[in-house]
Amino acid sequence: MRTSALVRVVAQGYSAKVHQFGATDVAFGLELRNTSHRLSAVGVDVTISFRALGGSWVPDHVTLDGIPPKGAFYVSGTTSGNPRPRSMLVTVRVDRATVSRITLPSILSATITRSALPSAQVRVSDPYSSSAMNGFAPDGTLYLVYYGAHDRIVGGDQISFAQDLFPGPGRSQIYASASPVPTGTSRVAASADLCDSGLGLVPSCPVYH
Repeated sequence: MRTSALVRVVAQGYSAKVHQFGATDVAFGLELRNTSHRLSAVGVDVTISFRALGGSWVPDHVTLDGIPPKGAFYVSGTTSGNPRPRSMLVTVRVDRATVSRITLPSILSATITRSALPSAQVRVSDPYSSSAMNGFAPDGTLYLVYYGAHDRIVGGDQISFAQDLFPGPGRSQIYASASPVPTGTSRVAASADLCDSGLGLVPSCPVYH
């Protein structure tokens, strides 16, 4: 793994499922941490690559709003390719560091339902006031990272939310994963990225205010 001096990858892992006709589906998860006691990391670019015998898969890329000082952030996703990957490479770069405070949506709880097809449920709170939102329409991602035996990461999932799915100032809401959690999962951790990472940094995003 290659990381910036400010943000470090403290854990990573994936699970792979090979289909009958040779394609492989992969679910991955990362745990990132801001190592600074006073600086916020803003615009955290994360690139995830899988290496296979004879070549590499097309990398996955995401830009996060930021990570507060000493804060942890969980990143996850799914991808597919061929042949089956043998290793995972993560590169992290930070656009800038700032003493300004950033406020991310709060994860109040993250649990696994015990049923025939276990799923993850995450309660997210909206820490922003109406004035902070100032007409901003949320369009973001909830990242779920699954841990198994010996607290190793065994996969991950994502839940997207748009304006009509965000809790609203001072409220909280429960989101559930659409896919079953991997076999052997013992716990789930989650983070919320409020602004659409596909657009890069969004100055009007209330995270920065």
